[in-house]
Amino acid sequence: MTAHGAVRVLLVLDRPLARLGLQVVLEADPEIAVVASVSTIEAAVSAARTEQPDVLIVDERLRPRSGIEVCSAVRNVCPSVRALLLVSSGGASTLQAVVLAGAVGYVLRDLDAAVTRRTVLTAGHSTPSRVDGVHLLPPCPSPR
Repeated sequence: MTAHGAVRVLLVLDRPLARLGLQVVLEADPEIAVVASVSTIEAAVSAARTEQPDVLIVDERLRPRSGIEVCSAVRNVCPSVRALLLVSSGGASTLQAVVLAGAVGYVLRDLDAAVTRRTVLTAGHSTPSRVDGVHLLPPCPSPR
């Protein structure tokens, strides 16, 4: 967290409008600071190394690399980051992707802004729980 207590967030989405929209939604809460917003795995690793974010939000459909690969790469340089996958549905395949990525949970694309912000704050404050249908899991060890 920043000196004034804000949860530091790194966004990794390859669609510029989606990335900007999520940043605007998150920064509407003074307790959230988007410290970097990038579109590639290389930029994500660089930003994580420099910014040391509390929370990573990565699009599961990131191309050309997968969200799972991004989570692993970022957690290698910033092991304390709590990753959330941005997903379209919350089925069994989503849970499998979350676990494979070493993420703490997921955020559904169609959640309203308030629930999305609350989920990020919960992840950033290291409080695993269930927030209005968004599941946060206990931290997973970093894959090696």
